[in-house]
Amino acid sequence: MNSNNYSSHLKSFFLPLIGVLLITVGVLSLLRTMGHREESKDGSPRLNLKVGDTLPDWNVHLIDGKSVRISAIPAKVLFINFWAEWCSGCMIELPSIIALWKTYHSQGLEVLGINLDENPSVSIPRVTKKLGISFLMGFDDNQILGDALDLHEIPYTLLVDQQRKILRLDLGERNWNSASDQAQIKQWLKI
Repeated sequence: MNSNNYSSHLKSFFLPLIGVLLITVGVLSLLRTMGHREESKDGSPRLNLKVGDTLPDWNVHLIDGKSVRISAIPAKVLFINFWAEWCSGCMIELPSIIALWKTYHSQGLEVLGINLDENPSVSIPRVTKKLGISFLMGFDDNQILGDALDLHEIPYTLLVDQQRKILRLDLGERNWNSASDQAQIKQWLKI
């Protein structure tokens, strides 16, 4: 086989392969952008929050029928945890959040649990009674917060300072009473 035939043979093999690859990448990119909405259900833009950003001053509906703005919750550090009763990771994580709150509440840590169950008026009292929860419990009315945050997995936790600056974002279950988490909380509380 001479070099021209060999080169022609390689081109006839690789050009269609490269074409298929390019088409595949293009289709996957198109599907990814089509599935991504830039706005939440209420028309507000989706948030792509990161540490250092300022959390919007959301109004949260509490289980006692009142509502509270994030900025009105007195805390040096506000621990916001999105959870649901059906979420096994959430139910495993909640006792460590309760212990953290009991340890540091008097020094400025406040916890706001935001329930994502379909019927929070049933699930919140059931879980708070079962686990002995005393911190603030609210719910995501019409899934506005979860939609703005583009939440697809829980538990999801945000820790913010008094100016609502995000100190930490965590996705997934964790034990909040580890030595490293305790040290970080103490540093943020300045104790």
